[in-house]
Amino acid sequence: MMRSARRTSGFTLVELLAVMAIFGVVIGAVYSLYLTHQKTAYIQEDLVDLQQNLRIAMDSITRDMRMAGILVPLGTNPLANGSLNNYSTSVQINTASAAGQFARVAKSKVTAAFSTFSTSVDAPESIDGLIGAGAVNVRLIRPTDKSNPVSGMGTYLVLNAANRSGPSIALALPGGGTFSSGVGIDAGDIIAMAGPPVPPGTAPPAGNDAIVYSLIPCPDSPSITCLARAVNQATSPEVIASNISSLRFSYLYEDGTEDNNPADATSIAAIRSVRVTITGETSVTSALSEGPKTRQITSVIKLRNKR
Repeated sequence: MMRSARRTSGFTLVELLAVMAIFGVVIGAVYSLYLTHQKTAYIQEDLVDLQQNLRIAMDSITRDMRMAGILVPLGTNPLANGSLNNYSTSVQINTASAAGQFARVAKSKVTAAFSTFSTSVDAPESIDGLIGAGAVNVRLIRPTDKSNPVSGMGTYLVLNAANRSGPSIALALPGGGTFSSGVGIDAGDIIAMAGPPVPPGTAPPAGNDAIVYSLIPCPDSPSITCLARAVNQATSPEVIASNISSLRFSYLYEDGTEDNNPADATSIAAIRSVRVTITGETSVTSALSEGPKTRQITSVIKLRNKR
């Protein structure tokens, strides 16, 4: 009885080529899908950082805009021309305290002819805020007429000591000297943390801090543009956010009209809200990112302290 011969032939060259072609197509599809996911991951990572920068920038501007005009001297507008003298790309915000730190005098008192003057304040948290923010100079402000009952609005007072358990603070005149005797300090008067003194030879903001927002080259990467916040003409402004390509302000009046460059003080005084538009651009971190991407955020901020 004869047995059938077992087939011992292998794959033909055509079969091998067909299998390799199919395998190549499958591998190519898998690799293409992998690259797509990698590209999406890189782009999303860049966009997340950019969107976070935009939110930080808008939050900072919004916080300062809402404090614009608070306890500033009579006749001082909440907004003024920025350092670039162009209202569409820069803005100056006038406020009693750029740091937003205040304490309220708790009890009325009369000054004596001493080098320091102590007064109680309403809450220990006020002391914490002043100390935590590193307060050195302060302003004493009477809310009813925005005056300084002790030394005049043009003079800073020095925070000499702070006692949380009181709670109380001791104030001194800058450069020494004694307070005038018999000057009344009323309960409800406000102690505001003042920003750093302006550079020598420039006109100081007598009764308020001046905050200017503008775009500058980033100190560590000059090719990248950053949003900067300068208090009282500081030569080294605080960098708020990086990769900001455009900053635009426009101004809304009560009648609904909008302007991006108010012509005079009368127009500035009539501003009721500010439209802020910030545009950011991603930095190219990988070839897979396929170049910079842009995002934009816009907000309308109402001025709360208009007279």
